[in-house]
Amino acid sequence: MPRFVSMSLVPSARADIVSALSSLASERVRVSTSSVDRVTYSRDASALGLLATRAKAIPRPPDAVVWPRNEAAVLEVVRWAHEHGFPLIPFGNGTGTSAGTWAARGGIVVDLKHLDAIGEVHAFHRTISVGAGVITETLERTLNAQGFTLGRQARELGTSTVGGWLATRRCAHDSLAHGPLEAQVVSLRAITGAGEVLAIDRLVGPDLAPLLLGSEGTLCLFTEARLRVHRMPAFRTPHSFEFKSLETGLNCMQQLLNEGLQPALMTLEDPLETARAAPSLSIWKPRPSAPTFRGRLSQSLLPNLIEAVSRETIGRPALLNQMQKLFSKSVLHLVFEGTENRTETSDRNATEICLKAGAVDLSERPAREFLERHRTERYRVSELLHVGTCLDFMSVSAPWAQAEKIRQRVMGAAADFAVVSCRVSAVTVDTCALRFVFMVAGNDAAELRERFEILWTRALHAALEAGATVSHQQPIGLLKAPAYQQHLAEARHPLRALKALFDPAHILNPGVLGL
Repeated sequence: MPRFVSMSLVPSARADIVSALSSLASERVRVSTSSVDRVTYSRDASALGLLATRAKAIPRPPDAVVWPRNEAAVLEVVRWAHEHGFPLIPFGNGTGTSAGTWAARGGIVVDLKHLDAIGEVHAFHRTISVGAGVITETLERTLNAQGFTLGRQARELGTSTVGGWLATRRCAHDSLAHGPLEAQVVSLRAITGAGEVLAIDRLVGPDLAPLLLGSEGTLCLFTEARLRVHRMPAFRTPHSFEFKSLETGLNCMQQLLNEGLQPALMTLEDPLETARAAPSLSIWKPRPSAPTFRGRLSQSLLPNLIEAVSRETIGRPALLNQMQKLFSKSVLHLVFEGTENRTETSDRNATEICLKAGAVDLSERPAREFLERHRTERYRVSELLHVGTCLDFMSVSAPWAQAEKIRQRVMGAAADFAVVSCRVSAVTVDTCALRFVFMVAGNDAAELRERFEILWTRALHAALEAGATVSHQQPIGLLKAPAYQQHLAEARHPLRALKALFDPAHILNPGVLGL
């Protein structure tokens, strides 16, 4: 885990960096070594960073922050850093959750938000050129106003920047309809650690983009991209189904994919996630059957426990995790987008398949509520810290056949430290994504951070041992770097060879990806 320092004892910036910065500051590059700026840029939106701040500590701050105003200024900064051997940490909007923009070894944060130009949509080719500093939500709204969209995954990425999701190769939990965002990159411009400008046109080649996308600032800094866009869907059809077990729901998801259906959203919530969703789902409604002990629990005790979640209950996670075994129902949310005929036909076919698998039709309301809940839950992390509870997320991907095994292993490894739930989303016909939700409690921020660190170490190890891939939707950063290197095994050698080729002085984002 990264090193932390007291907020009251912020170390001074390196004297050699401060001295050398005088030759860099200009109208094209704004420079700051103030303590306020350095502390502000010392962490991202990860739960670990928030916990450290609550404990009046911060990760090691950068020695300086610079704001280049255009691509030429970025090139100037990189060449200057390469000449002096100073580390550079690319920074978008600070919304990462894996400590990917922390100055683990000091250095200079390069904030790229001034690269915020948005071009015109080329209606025939359906492409648009944008700067790396453009906020994804801003881009999506601009496109929507013209009748276009990047796809549902862009809405999930929210306030991240275009450069940020290029660097992290962020993939939304559902990218079936339009494919992952990386597939929408038509061309890009980037600056390597050696101070060379790369202009890559994927339609002409050679296509070096796959080597750079997802490199998390360790090989290059992205400055611009041309992206493929889509027409706004005329219709959107949400629908939810309740299954008697998670396994039944998983099998049905695979059947839907094998039948060629491509929903814009396909997410299965495990029993605890289903319980947290509360009261619109059928499990909270009385059934016309004889009352049972299990039924009374599902309709009264568990909802009350979930609603009354507090530091005391979350602080005893093993008990609540054991109680999950009393409940089995899982809910599948689907959303189809497109023309009226296409969405209605797809929804009708999906309904037929789900009902044949024994599902209960919940109609559209739970799916709509899920979309809103999923959009806002990341912003609840800081709110929960005020009551001594930490909410965090861990995403991995896996072959469908291994999904339930991985879920059980991770939940077992984390059971003593957090209340754990999981969502399973469809990524491809062959693989799915598992998004674990951890609720951790402690008497103070220091105890929370300690629990958090142990939790992540054990959960990641369990996921890898069970056959998961740790590098899918969630960036690696510093947080997952040890597990990532373990997962790479011998493949780490070509990765390090790429690092030596694109960043021979090893100045870009040191420590991230384990490089």
